[in-house]
Amino acid sequence: MFKFFREYQKRILAVGITFLMVAFLIQPTLSMFQPNPLDEVLGTIGSDQVTVADMRGARAELVAIQGISPVLRRLAARDELQWVLMLGEAEQMGLSASNYQVDALIDQINRIYSEMGGDPVSISAVAAEIGLTQGQVRQALARWLAVQHYKELVTGLEHISADERLIHFLAAGQYLQMGYFPGVGAELAATRGRPRTSEPMRRWFQNDQHAGVKITATAVGIDEYLDQAPEPDAAALTELFEQFKDDEPGEGQPYGFGYRIPDQVRIEYLWVPQERARKAVQIEEAEALAYYDENQDQFPASDSDTASEGPTPLAESAESSSTKTEPYERVRSRIIERLRDEHAVELCTRMIKTARAMLLEDARSLPQKGGYSIPAEGWQPIPLSEVANRLQEQFGVQADVRRHDNRWLTHDDITLLPGLGTGEVVTSRRARLVDYVFSSKPFIDALPPVRKKDQNPQESQEEPESFEDNVRRELAILRLQDALPSLPIRSFDGSRYLFRVIESRPARSPDTLAEVHGRVAQDAKALAAYRLLLADRDRWLATAKQDGITAVAESSGGPVLSPDSFVRRPNSRQGDMSAPDIDGVGSSEDFVSAVFNLATSFEGGVALASATPADRTLAVGVDAALSLYLVRIDRYEPMTRRQYKQTPDSTTMDTLILQAVVGDAASDALADDALYARTSFSPNRGEQDE
Repeated sequence: MFKFFREYQKRILAVGITFLMVAFLIQPTLSMFQPNPLDEVLGTIGSDQVTVADMRGARAELVAIQGISPVLRRLAARDELQWVLMLGEAEQMGLSASNYQVDALIDQINRIYSEMGGDPVSISAVAAEIGLTQGQVRQALARWLAVQHYKELVTGLEHISADERLIHFLAAGQYLQMGYFPGVGAELAATRGRPRTSEPMRRWFQNDQHAGVKITATAVGIDEYLDQAPEPDAAALTELFEQFKDDEPGEGQPYGFGYRIPDQVRIEYLWVPQERARKAVQIEEAEALAYYDENQDQFPASDSDTASEGPTPLAESAESSSTKTEPYERVRSRIIERLRDEHAVELCTRMIKTARAMLLEDARSLPQKGGYSIPAEGWQPIPLSEVANRLQEQFGVQADVRRHDNRWLTHDDITLLPGLGTGEVVTSRRARLVDYVFSSKPFIDALPPVRKKDQNPQESQEEPESFEDNVRRELAILRLQDALPSLPIRSFDGSRYLFRVIESRPARSPDTLAEVHGRVAQDAKALAAYRLLLADRDRWLATAKQDGITAVAESSGGPVLSPDSFVRRPNSRQGDMSAPDIDGVGSSEDFVSAVFNLATSFEGGVALASATPADRTLAVGVDAALSLYLVRIDRYEPMTRRQYKQTPDSTTMDTLILQAVVGDAASDALADDALYARTSFSPNRGEQDE
């Protein structure tokens, strides 16, 4: 082998050198045809592409901003993609910042840090630490300033200087350390600035809160149109199902449809009626006498009894009246009944505790994990009927067994269960039965993860936990689970209960149309009838104008409605800008707007009063009620000068005005969906994959 290499070493050397030269020369050529990972497209903004390189540049800028001040970073963007999109939209608006503004920002930061005893920051030091040039750091700060102006514009807020914004944010951090959360919220709100409003806008808003209208109305329903409505086809059913499958019944907008399947359980329970236990209780005469002797203050003699004994000296009478009690013979029956009630409750309690001990003993061999038992496959608990028989043998009282395994029960169904439905858990924490039932392990497992304590709720896109979920989380400590006994349950009449959840099914959206086909078909038919009713609006309106509201009510079978005077927008300092809840109508923005638009088309209340009833009549469809309302405006009450002078706090009013005018768009203007829509951004893949 070595002889071969020695003989041909020159040739081998020549071939090797040639190969290396070819590889060296061809490598650049091959690289030209290989994709650059930095050019990978993550999405498009119109015809422009957003690439990995753009995201890395955004990340570098956010790192530079973080290096100058963590507070600046918190006020910048949630992530790189939001930063890119906001910068793109800011540039379209012509927003930018100069070098002078960047220098002023650094001076402001250092002044604030100096007052707080902190160290100054410098652009050169930050640039050297993170490996960027000073120009790149300055550009990041200039863009940060532009983004702050941009946020003010898209959220409808007034301008607030950078140093003032920083002061409020730092104050929020100090309140957070002290645990004073109202202060945290107030300071965070101050970092965003106040809404921009004007005097005419404030006057308009106040008028909506004070000007009232009085109406007479009637509703025409869809009943007579149901037979005319066509049967919905498969496409219509599918469309309705897809639109409302994730909504709770009654909550889907605008018609109130909803096909989300609610929390459901199958349940069985043991019931020891207090009255039945009462019949089994025997009260000995000695016990009744002993009770009388120990509680004579509960049986004072009446004034008539004292008077019937004849006149006594004044002092003796006063002393006698304070200590006199009724004779035992008169109160004997009351004492026996009272003792029987107490002993019956005690007997019910002992029976239920004994029953629970039997059931727990039956499950004692099951392994435990996290405070819950783990039933083996095929394990069956002891039947409650057998437990009831054992109780009857031991205590002489027959307990009832109710088993609801043939249908799923919802929250409302649980409250209607005979006896058990109104009970409460016998524990140190008072809890309604229905809350306890739906805190079993499957429902606890279905709860969303708990938000971290240090997560900023102002920046979180998650919905706050509902009151119902919060109650369930608190009741999780009771460790209720399927197939195992509950804690004892008591009712107002002294009866005691013990239940077992046979099976649980947490709320979910239906997987297929077949699961809720009947409800969808019924709603589709009703919607088709409602559309026919709306198409017939002009005929109903003409009838109402000619014959009057009462005549329409008589022909349609609906009641004549005469709700109290209402305003366009109720005065609420809690931020609730929904339409008023009108008797017989509900809360409908379309209804209220239509009524006030007609009422204000006349020149004040006097002009309205002189108009004919026909001119003051209108027809309004209310989608949530699937009804057409015929309305006559009887009176319009404009805002008075005195009401106008009663101006609430300007900051509160400005916030309410912004919410009333812009609605949820004000708070969601920087959310992903809103940003995507405004910038026409179309992601190719999730930015979290970058």
